[in-house]
Amino acid sequence: MSLRETALVISAPSTKSAANATLREYLVRSGDTLSGIAEKTLGSGDRYMEIFKLNKDRAEPGGARFTDPSVIEPGWVLDLPNGATTTTAAVTASATVHVQSAGSKSGDLTDWIDEALSVLKAHGYQVSFNAIYQTAMHESDGDPDAVNHRDSNATEGHPSTGLMQTIQPTFDEYALPGYTDIYNPVDNIIAAVRYAAAAYGSLDEVVAARCGGGCWRGY
Repeated sequence: MSLRETALVISAPSTKSAANATLREYLVRSGDTLSGIAEKTLGSGDRYMEIFKLNKDRAEPGGARFTDPSVIEPGWVLDLPNGATTTTAAVTASATVHVQSAGSKSGDLTDWIDEALSVLKAHGYQVSFNAIYQTAMHESDGDPDAVNHRDSNATEGHPSTGLMQTIQPTFDEYALPGYTDIYNPVDNIIAAVRYAAAAYGSLDEVVAARCGGGCWRGY
C-alpha cells in the first residue's frame, strides 16, 4: 500500500443487536487505508485482515462490494472486531496517521521484481530475476490481486493469494518486517523467495525443476 495521509473519523457504537452490542463501526474517509484503520482502532496495522474478513463481500453505499482489502472508498461503513479501541469523538483532520508498506504497488512486474531483488540482496538472499518472473507469470499471470478460490488451499480456508500465490500462514511466516501486505507484489515476492529458500533451497531450484517454466506445477 502506498503512503497515505489519513484523517480518521470513528462513529458511536453500533446498536444492530444485543449480541453485537460491543461492535463498533468506522466511517471511511478520503485517504484511509485498511491498515491505517487497523493501526488506529486495533493497535496494529498488521491486523487489517481482521477488518477485511468481518466485512468481506458486504454491499456498501453505491452498490460496490468489499472484495479487495486494498480498495476501500470514502463513505463506506466498516464493522470493527469486538474489543476494538475506539472513541465516539471525531478525530480532527489535523490528526494524521502515516501507514506505509515498505514495498511499492506502483509500476509494473519488472519494477516490483527489481525492488524485491534489492531488498532480498540486502538480507542475504540471492535469486535471479527470471526465477521470480517465471513464478509470478505461471502462478498469477502477473496479477498481485489474484486469489485462487478453487485449489486445495482454498478448501482448507487459506487460498493462494497475490503475485506469487502464497497462502496467508506461509506469507506471515516468511514476510520481512515492514513487508507484510500479502497483496503488495514486492512483499509477496519477498515472502515467496524466502519460503522457497527454506523449503527447496532456492526459487531458482524450483523453476529449474519445472523446466525453466516450461513444465510448471505448484510449488
